[in-house]
Amino acid sequence: MDERQRDFYLRIQRIGYVAPSLNRGIEFVLVIDGELKIETRNRIYQLKDKDLLIINRNELFEMQGNKQNSVLRFTISDTYMDQFYGEYRNRRFECFSGDIDMGREVLLDQLRTFFGEMVITYYRNDEIYAIEMQRLVSEILLIVIRRFKEEGSVFEKINTEDERLIQIVDYLGKHFQESITLEEMAHKTFMSPGYLSRYFKKVMGMGFSRFLMNIRLKHSVKDLLYTTDTISHIAMKNGFPNTKSFTKFFKEVYGETPKAYRENHVEEQVGTIEVTQMEDVETLNNTKDIFLKIGSLLSEKNNTYSNTETRYEELHLDATISTNEKIYRPDYVLIIRELKEILREDVREQVLSVKDELHLNFIGIRNLVGNTTFLPTVETDELIATSSPYFTADLAINFLKKHDLSIFSRVDYQDISTDEEAYFTKLNGFLHHCLLAYGESYVSKWHILYYESYYSGVREKN
Repeated sequence: MDERQRDFYLRIQRIGYVAPSLNRGIEFVLVIDGELKIETRNRIYQLKDKDLLIINRNELFEMQGNKQNSVLRFTISDTYMDQFYGEYRNRRFECFSGDIDMGREVLLDQLRTFFGEMVITYYRNDEIYAIEMQRLVSEILLIVIRRFKEEGSVFEKINTEDERLIQIVDYLGKHFQESITLEEMAHKTFMSPGYLSRYFKKVMGMGFSRFLMNIRLKHSVKDLLYTTDTISHIAMKNGFPNTKSFTKFFKEVYGETPKAYRENHVEEQVGTIEVTQMEDVETLNNTKDIFLKIGSLLSEKNNTYSNTETRYEELHLDATISTNEKIYRPDYVLIIRELKEILREDVREQVLSVKDELHLNFIGIRNLVGNTTFLPTVETDELIATSSPYFTADLAINFLKKHDLSIFSRVDYQDISTDEEAYFTKLNGFLHHCLLAYGESYVSKWHILYYESYYSGVREKN
């Protein structure tokens, strides 16, 4: 463990091979560059640059890399998780960047950024190290718990402080292919078979034989999905006495035969990890090289790291020299689709928030007069009409003007080509109204862009 923060363990490694290990706590694996294969009880993960995987507590895993990789591994202890998240031992976290749907990609970007900041914090090792680490860990866990948690299995619920139980589970995970009996396991752990049977069922919620069978089934599923081995070979390889026994248990748990399961769930073929006798792991301590690699995680999102010391120096400015050079600054556009959307309170809050952070200038409206913001014209015998078709638009524009926001509208020519004359008549009427209501100084700041990917018949005068 990191002596500066015993609940967290951060290391950056070049991984050739990591022997089967039972994970303590929750571990995040981020491949900075290179490739890494991770094999768990029931799956093989092929990780490449920027891939992120969570290994849950009590998960048996094995790693194999290409020896030219850089891998960030960050472990949070069970003690810390228990202290701040009461449901920790009833949950597992399914997070692998290779499986994430598009809606959650932004969350992975945020996690990568937090880990990038964490490495910088770790190597700076200044007086606020512990505070900054607590902040980053909290940010990471909030995302993971809110968006990636699932109901835990029996493995997550094992008490890692029960060394005898961990020893049994670890042994079964590594020797499931062999013929293992309750009597042999009891002898190895200096217990009677009867006591081990009762103790195991009480703690694990299932009998010893059933637990072992589940481990074998999980490994057999992995072989069905990722290899072309025959059903009989998979059965024998994973410790089942024969194909009939394997098929019976498999169908009982998964609801279909091994053959049908393979046909319905086949994955891209990935070879299992080749067993190596010696571990091959090198801890990377080249700070400069590490910072260059971590910098790529931060630069992709144009993020800046805020944990930097503020420095002051005296700067002399000569204001007596005048210049006619114009100072330019970027303009930002926030697209909200229709003008009437600005009447929603949640949209207004977001608009003002973005305005404060980015000095927002424009609100983007798709086809300013071609949406449902304008009310239908109502025939009336009033000398002065009180039912203006621009009533809703005025409410929105008053808000924009109050907060010094202008309108940017993009119009695709194909959207107006069916009745171009009617469109420009409607637009001219609306702009005339706005000039009278809000003045030329405000309306002149608006921009309307007509867009067509090829030459069109839009008349330049319009």
